[in-house]
Amino acid sequence: MSGLGEHAIAYEIKNLADEDSRKSAIRTLKAFGKTAIPQLVDVLGDQSRNTYAAILLSEIGEPAIPALINALSDETKKSFAAIALNEMGKEKNNALKIIIPSLIDTLYNTNPRTRAIAGVTLLNFGAYNLEPFIPNLINALGNVDASPFAANVLIGIGKPVVGLLSNFESDESKQIWVNNIIQEISKKDPTVKMPTNTNEKPMVVLSQTATQVKKPKFCRHCGSALTEDSLYCSNCGKKVD
Repeated sequence: MSGLGEHAIAYEIKNLADEDSRKSAIRTLKAFGKTAIPQLVDVLGDQSRNTYAAILLSEIGEPAIPALINALSDETKKSFAAIALNEMGKEKNNALKIIIPSLIDTLYNTNPRTRAIAGVTLLNFGAYNLEPFIPNLINALGNVDASPFAANVLIGIGKPVVGLLSNFESDESKQIWVNNIIQEISKKDPTVKMPTNTNEKPMVVLSQTATQVKKPKFCRHCGSALTEDSLYCSNCGKKVD
């Protein structure tokens, strides 16, 4: 893109913070489309513009997905990057075929908070949309970093995962997680029975161990990090469930 185009985008992005100029800025940035992605992602951490940037990125759609996935690793941008991905997924079903596998890959990220926000974002898409990707999530159970977060998502999907999980009951790298996931699902759905062919003691999902960190707590509405005693989200103001 020419320097003139970059300057014009920067000018309009600055105007997102101005109530009088915002509508015009949004129209212009929509017209720029994917060429505006880098600068829109840059302001996802700016309190005066992050909401509008997230909406614009969700409307740009698939071309914005890689940049939004990368932004999940940035503490200042991750919440609104997650919001943009969620909104995109609601409006454009084809985008889910890219977003969901990319988020599952993010469960392997070295940053536990990034893994957590990826897990929260996945759950927000709902069980129906996640079902085709159950094998990808089960595969992640063999990775020490990804497994607790993948397990949490599988528990969220519920009964549809049980049949596939039963194929891995003898897989040593996944066995404990498999048993634990089925146990957690069976607590919510009495039609799901625990396997009887194992002596393994179920472990608590996301428990504190030498190789795991304590489960981060995030707002389910906007993905912002919460303290253990939070009653309301400090970012979006909604009540913590």
